[in-house]
Amino acid sequence: MKALLTRGQGDLTLTDIEKPKIRPGHVVLKVAYASICGTDFSIIDGDGPPWTSCPVVLGHEFSGIVEEVGEDVPDLQIGDEVVVDNYLSCHSCSYCKKGAYFYCDHHREPGITVNGGFAEYCLIPSTNVVRIPKGLSLRQAVIAEPTGNCLRACVTGHIRNGETILILGCGPISALSAMICKSMGARVLVLGRGERLKRFESMGFELLIDTSKERWVDRIGKEYGKYHPQWGMEAVDAVIDATQTGEMITDSIKFLKRKGRAILIGLKKGQVIHLPRNEVVLKDIHVLGSTSGMGYFHESLDLIHKGDVDAEKIITHTFKLSEAVSAYEFFKKRTEGSLKIAVRNDF
Repeated sequence: MKALLTRGQGDLTLTDIEKPKIRPGHVVLKVAYASICGTDFSIIDGDGPPWTSCPVVLGHEFSGIVEEVGEDVPDLQIGDEVVVDNYLSCHSCSYCKKGAYFYCDHHREPGITVNGGFAEYCLIPSTNVVRIPKGLSLRQAVIAEPTGNCLRACVTGHIRNGETILILGCGPISALSAMICKSMGARVLVLGRGERLKRFESMGFELLIDTSKERWVDRIGKEYGKYHPQWGMEAVDAVIDATQTGEMITDSIKFLKRKGRAILIGLKKGQVIHLPRNEVVLKDIHVLGSTSGMGYFHESLDLIHKGDVDAEKIITHTFKLSEAVSAYEFFKKRTEGSLKIAVRNDF
């Protein structure tokens, strides 16, 4: 079968590998769509998450149709349309026994540790397969994983109705986080620039600031800030940083209200973030990290199905699997302000 393989040496090749064989407790999926994630590029460059194991077929965000069902799988049938909850846990370590599967000692992940969804077929444990609601397409459902990632961050960060949330960056994770915050009743302010920010204009957020054209600190301070002689500037209830650059997080924390939250999404190996100590301590600021949507797939699919997360505005381009290498080049250059690229299995 065809598969998109990397050896973690800056290489990316569409090649032929053996189709996976069915095993007890597993299903073989005929992949329908996979979507490109920024993490994929760190894997290609040999700088992926600690659980990376190359060579590997990329793709941890994907949807498909059940092609084969192994023994001891009572609740899935051939033809079921599904997405994959991509955190594969051992179910036997101390964390798994407590139900904290996310912190599994032996965590694996398709597209990172084991072969993933940029292929014709993929073998997945049945416990990590989630049915897609009727009326939701396989293409729309492909963003369930990043949606769950952002939903988990918003839940962990206690986003509430009526709050003002500052989103740093205008990539796909920022867009999803902003949509989810809006669905929770929050006022959403977005900082970004370039073609990607233009795509946010149709998403209905309260304020977009092009950081290449104006000083965002002045605008936020003037329109949303209130200075308190003891607590300093207070403008927003939470900041969500999905930029992976760390450039704006220091200044943005200074605009948090008392008991505010700074929520960091995504991985960036070796990055050091500088925090304004006095503001964090005196205002009792909570700094939170979040990654993965494990356990939030049903809720994320529901958000997409209801339209609170608009998949058609997140998925800006579609390529074929036979064009996958070109799709990665397109995404890396952020051509046409691309957010999410869905890759369709055309084999």
